[in-house]
Amino acid sequence: MIFISLARVKEVLGIVTTEYDDLLNFYISAISTGFKTYCGRDFELKDRVETICIRSDQSGFLLSETPIDSITQIENYPGTYSFTSWGGIFLDIALSEAKLLKVSYKAGYSTAPDDLALACLNEVVRLFQTRDSRKDLISERIGTYGYEVRMEDGFSIETKQILEAYRRKTG
Repeated sequence: MIFISLARVKEVLGIVTTEYDDLLNFYISAISTGFKTYCGRDFELKDRVETICIRSDQSGFLLSETPIDSITQIENYPGTYSFTSWGGIFLDIALSEAKLLKVSYKAGYSTAPDDLALACLNEVVRLFQTRDSRKDLISERIGTYGYEVRMEDGFSIETKQILEAYRRKTG
């Protein structure tokens, strides 16, 4: 998934020529890939299949990708179930023994969520505007004027805070 369009980036930057299109497309692609890698997910709305090992004492489980659009099938489960958009599956009857359940479902986003689109836009604009400056500059002071570029894991602190809400939790 690409999180922001070239046209939107150029609009924000006030660019009307195609001179920087290749560079901007590279930034958009790299940042979109970085978001997916950081969050451990691809965000695309598509069909997915997961195999879940469920114990007899479990009444539910979580799927890896969210939001859940629909559940097509749960193989090896004889009962009915309900689900939430955030990935929770609730089983209506208990299993007599542990089983592997194969879950076919559709999950993801048809378009980028607004907060991710804005974060991607901000990162592309930041990269473009600082493309000729020192890459290792953290802060600078001239007389009484000073500023600091706050970065963590290649993204601004603000972007990282947005990404944390989408990051796949493990463990």
